Amino acid sequence: MKNILCSSMGHQLTPTKKITRHISEYKCKRCKAEFTLNADGQIVALSKKRKEINITLEKIYLKKTRKHKEPA
Repeated sequence: MKNILCSSMGHQLTPTKKITRHISEYKCKRCKAEFTLNADGQIVALSKKRKEINITLEKIYLKKTRKHKEPA
């Protein structure tokens, strides 16, 4: 029943994790499917490969932001 609602009315996405300032992961309230943004800024299903990419991006982003916050 939940998938029928999402296929007819669309997913009801809520952000679950912020990867960078521009990339987040989302989860549908109805069907619990997970989504993220691709390189073009479109919302796509969160596959295993995209999950690994997001983890790597998050590590790079955190390292970069920590480097800029350190006093010179």
